[in-house]
Amino acid sequence: MLEITRHFEQAAARFNTVVLLGIGITAVLLGLFVWLGGLGLRKQLLVAVGALCGGICAFLSSGYNIILTVFAATLGAVIATRFEKIFLAVLASALAVALSLAIMTRPYMNKSERSTQTTPAQSQGQTYNAKQTIYVIKAYVHDLGSMIKHACPQMPPYNWLIILALTVIFSVVGFFFWPLASAFCCATLGTISIFLGMTMLLLFKGSAPLTGICTRTHFFMLVFAAMVIFGTLEQLMLCKYTPKKPIPKKRQKTPQQTGKATASWRTS
Repeated sequence: MLEITRHFEQAAARFNTVVLLGIGITAVLLGLFVWLGGLGLRKQLLVAVGALCGGICAFLSSGYNIILTVFAATLGAVIATRFEKIFLAVLASALAVALSLAIMTRPYMNKSERSTQTTPAQSQGQTYNAKQTIYVIKAYVHDLGSMIKHACPQMPPYNWLIILALTVIFSVVGFFFWPLASAFCCATLGTISIFLGMTMLLLFKGSAPLTGICTRTHFFMLVFAAMVIFGTLEQLMLCKYTPKKPIPKKRQKTPQQTGKATASWRTS
């Protein structure tokens, strides 16, 4: 794990500055908004997350087919809004599983680590253009995913029992206590976005943020957990969501209620 992060940081010294700054600033600002106030725009956030999940899954599984990606993104947005509680339960459990996998597979990544050849061929010291920068980032993300995939079979059975228990717990919480699940999802997604953006900005400055995270994993895990807990509690207190009550239909008032007597043939 440490080797691949050092390779990435060495390659990042040649990344296009516009890409680093663009991703970094956008991710930090978006993350701050979602972390502290995402619950206030829960519907819009669900549409965005649903479209993003559907689009990414279709884009990777269909061999980068743009038409299927757009269709899947639209379908994901519709499902997220029409089946809100189910989508929140799935999203909360997916986030819990992803975070637990990232933590539990780390001790087994070094055994499956491979040397990566992800940088495009060009003269030494030459800066990558925007397209090459995105290509290198995608290649390293793919390598990291492969490392996690190879590390999963090496985990002991009790790790999988913990992951299964977390899946059940967060699914139940997401379905029956969806305000809490909404706040947790917003806080977690916002924290991930902030970490991503700060990493890009520190890479732009020439620092080594990934090496620092790998060498001080427990400290940054505590920081991440504290940010998620704070964001969840803050949104539950300040971004309270009150479901809209159905407007009752107006009933026609009877003559006795209006105080007017209806005219009849006897009184006319």
